[in-house]
Formats: sequence, structure tokens, C-alpha cells
Amino acid sequence: MKNILIAGVLAFGLVGCAENKNSSSVASKNYDKELYETCKVIDGLSRAIMEGRQTGTAMVDSINIAEQSDDPELRELAISITKAAYAIPRYNTNENQQKAINDFRNEMYQACLTKN
Repeated sequence: MKNILIAGVLAFGLVGCAENKNSSSVASKNYDKELYETCKVIDGLSRAIMEGRQTGTAMVDSINIAEQSDDPELRELAISITKAAYAIPRYNTNENQQKAINDFRNEMYQACLTKN
């Protein structure tokens, strides 16, 4: 189930990234919209990968799913997020797992917003 969720997020991310690549130069207002859409993809990937991490999915399985993407940029992004997620400890209680997931999502989303 977790693998299906991660694969779905990767497929969604592929569409979102492809749309951003095909965009022409636009006004800053539209650029912000594109940035937020890209960061939503990163948020979705971050959530799915960290949920897998916190529920016991092996890192190799997460990397294998990421490697299935046909988009090289998305593949590298998913692998980078996976490495970052697995550098964080796995927690035993649901409360701590949810906190780790939300903290990780926020960290990745903030990094996306400030990097672009």
C-alpha cells in the first residue's frame, strides 16, 4: 500500500514537473503560482516518503520506487528526499511519527520556497 502511494505521488510529480518545464517566461504573479505548484509536489513526495520511513518501509524499496521515474529531475529529487528522510530516526509512537512527518514536510516545503 505504501509503495502504491509513493508511486502515485511520483506519477503526480512527473506531471507537475513536466508542466513547469514546458512553461514559457511569465509574469512574476504566475511564477509564484508555478513555484507553489512545484513546492506542492515536493510536499507530497516528502510526506509519502517520510510516511514510508516512519512505518518501516526499507530505504532500498523507497529508492527503487524513485528510480522508476522516467523524468531524471524527478528521479533525482525523489532520491534526495529519500536520503534526507532516512537520515531522520524512525519513531515508535504514532504521535512522534506524525510529528516527524509534519516537521519533514515543512522543512522540505520551506527549502523549496526559499531556494527558488
